[in-house]
Amino acid sequence: MAALKKRLGVSIFLTVLSLASIMLLLVGRSGVHAHLKKIGLGGSMSMDVLGWRKTGGDDNGARVIVFGDSWADDSKSEGEKGKGKSWTKFLCDEISCTSYQNFAVTQPRDAYPAQPPNGVMVSNNIHLASLLNSPSNLEPNSTPITLLPDLETQIKSFIALPPPATLAKETLFIISLGFWDIYNFASLDYALAQNTIDQSINELFTQLDILFNHYNSTQLSISTAPTNTSAHSFQIIIPKVLDPSVAPGWLTQRPSPIKPSSIAEQQKNAAYLTERWNQGVENKLGLWIRSPEEIKAAAATKTTAKEAAIAAAIAKSKPKLKLSTSTSPLKSTPTPTSNKTVETGSLKDVFYYDLSTRLLDTMIEHQMESEGLKDASGLGAGDSPYENVERPCVYQPDDDEDTYGLRELVNGMVVCAEPDMWLWWDAWGVGARAQKVMGKEVAVLVGTGASERARMAKVASNGKPHGFWSGKMGGAA
Repeated sequence: MAALKKRLGVSIFLTVLSLASIMLLLVGRSGVHAHLKKIGLGGSMSMDVLGWRKTGGDDNGARVIVFGDSWADDSKSEGEKGKGKSWTKFLCDEISCTSYQNFAVTQPRDAYPAQPPNGVMVSNNIHLASLLNSPSNLEPNSTPITLLPDLETQIKSFIALPPPATLAKETLFIISLGFWDIYNFASLDYALAQNTIDQSINELFTQLDILFNHYNSTQLSISTAPTNTSAHSFQIIIPKVLDPSVAPGWLTQRPSPIKPSSIAEQQKNAAYLTERWNQGVENKLGLWIRSPEEIKAAAATKTTAKEAAIAAAIAKSKPKLKLSTSTSPLKSTPTPTSNKTVETGSLKDVFYYDLSTRLLDTMIEHQMESEGLKDASGLGAGDSPYENVERPCVYQPDDDEDTYGLRELVNGMVVCAEPDMWLWWDAWGVGARAQKVMGKEVAVLVGTGASERARMAKVASNGKPHGFWSGKMGGAA
């Protein structure tokens, strides 16, 4: 709930920039409407590729494959030089990857304002079904939208490609989704929105299974030593989703809700749905990465431990009973098998990056510094590298604003003079400076092996667990 309160607090802060809002942060850290007749599939995957077989295809290097939305897309419109690289590309640089494929998609910049803001969701079918079940989203005057390739479509495009010639030393799959699902579902009736979020999370893991099975079969088909394929883990990186209502575009570009809904209600929905999404994904990850053999081994270990405890209790209750070594129930207990996992393919593993906390702390830090405030955790005591964390670098200028010397983009948008001094690049995504920090921090997670499997191993051995990374590493976003 602390994270939820923080998101609500940031949303309020960005709406009303005041000292009172800051105090709320210190204490608690507290509709898109579719016309189904005109829905089509729009957008194309950038396919920024260092070929499987050409550059690095046969050198046993590291490969990065990206699926997702605007938060991971590398594409640029004309005049967007200041946008810089995505965090996924910075990650590739940090780990010296030899092959990079990006299937993520962004709504074309010139689509707005003719169409409302939109982005890639886990499932277009789930989204359309939610619209059919929500009468308020089928008003005669509702704005038509264009759907972008969802996760299933992107994964199918990847699977259709020829496999690499040799096994890569490391393969990292990045899944960046949830932001636009929450953005859209926040306009639904809350009960329907909750159900739709849960369906989307289930679909996310269904697609991960499809990707895993393809990866497993590909590893086996190209491996020169099939018995050793278990050494190649199926590794995915999933960023924790940021509440879309804290993005600048929530107040400036999101269509006005149809009554009886309101901006405040949808903002509250977004905060709660973000919490539900992140918690739901986190809960399923722990079970998903365990193979059937590992689950059986864990169950056997639990049973063995229970039997040993019962035997020990019996022995303790009869102190005068002398048992020989050969008949002692403790000695006859089978050896636990939790550390002897039978491998039938690649092991699943997940790096779960807390993007949400990282960006929220960056925004709060800047605002608290501006007001000369700090809290017990140290926020406000640093030195923000940004001049602005509320407005985007790409924006619609006021009629009387002097824009001399600023680059103009489509639809009257202009680009700020110093993009690196702005946290947000546009209404819905952060700039290159923050992207670079994110890429470096994910690279540290990967390089140090701070994965969910490693965390579970520490828990199993009664050691101190990693926990999901908190995002409080050095370097300002």
